[in-house]
Amino acid sequence: LVVARASAFHDDDCEFAATAPDAMVDWVALRDRFGRPDAAGAEELIDLFRGREALARSQCRLGAAAACVHLAARAGDPDAVGPCLEGLSVLQILASRWPIFKMLAAFQRSIGADHGSCDGMEHPSIDWALWRVVADRYVVDIPPWLDGEVDGSPEALNDAMGEAAGILWKASSGAVAHGVTIAEWTNRCIGGVLSAYLVQCAGRVLGNGDVYRIVERPITMAKWVITSPEEVLHTQWPLFGILHVLSLLKLALHDMRLAPWDLAPLTSGSVEASSQAAPALGEEEVGEGSRSATWQVAASALRRAAAPSATEHHETTPKVVLLTLLPSHRLGFLMNFFKLAEHLDFHASLAVIPGRENITEHCETIADLFAQKRAERVPADWSPCLP
Repeated sequence: LVVARASAFHDDDCEFAATAPDAMVDWVALRDRFGRPDAAGAEELIDLFRGREALARSQCRLGAAAACVHLAARAGDPDAVGPCLEGLSVLQILASRWPIFKMLAAFQRSIGADHGSCDGMEHPSIDWALWRVVADRYVVDIPPWLDGEVDGSPEALNDAMGEAAGILWKASSGAVAHGVTIAEWTNRCIGGVLSAYLVQCAGRVLGNGDVYRIVERPITMAKWVITSPEEVLHTQWPLFGILHVLSLLKLALHDMRLAPWDLAPLTSGSVEASSQAAPALGEEEVGEGSRSATWQVAASALRRAAAPSATEHHETTPKVVLLTLLPSHRLGFLMNFFKLAEHLDFHASLAVIPGRENITEHCETIADLFAQKRAERVPADWSPCLP
């Protein structure tokens, strides 16, 4: 892999921008503060680039947008949110770690919107008020579960998925009631139908399938929340909250916490043991000593997984490394997965990629417990969890 320049990297999370010599603010620290209750401490960092918002957007587009949304919410001004999101897409925000949809959901709740509920809208078989109650409970109960803060699948998940499936079936039904198709009756409530589409979208992603083409339509339909956020803020439908749930389901982050020079070719010959300054990307080959700490840990784990065992005939032939992604909601199955891997004798070739930073330690703890119980079968340096 040859990378021409650092600008080719996606850095929507602003991991690299935060460490740039000309960084206006520690963008990662600002992102972390937005994740705190009431975004405690965020404004002291925002003050560092007040009056220079255009430059801030050029350094970290989503960070500047999050700061703009935060200030609009503090001022109680829904009309100020539109310019904050200008030029962004739903997918770009979903794929990042900036909690923009979470912030917008909190702002929407603080407004206490009193229209767009569809409560007075007649429908032959849908109670829109009941669906909104189910959706509201969904956006409250699901995020803590996806973050690994609670055990067990919440009832709100199945309730919302069941209601959403019924609504979407009716949104395409050609059956007629009182001279009007059920689809026409249903699609009169835009917020209710879009909420159902997004809940179903989250459910499909949660199934871990290759579903992008399936969920592309509801994500495209959700463009309305970006182009007209002030209208969404004044409705009673928790669209921003549902999008926040969807943002928690990403299986991989935009960045791998690797520095650009980690992708430069290795030097020929022996491995360099000494550390050296990181070169400009694409200028020259570099040795292992100049790689980031993340690269070093991951490379060691992958080497162990690829190393042939002493019982194999062709000891110089590397093995195939088996990679598996570990989302937080699958953490409870990890021990049984290790047992199955040991039973089928592929545990030594296994490498586990934690889907989120806060489950890396849990992965390592479970791996250590398993290794202690299977000491006679597990290599002494076995450590399958990647950073």
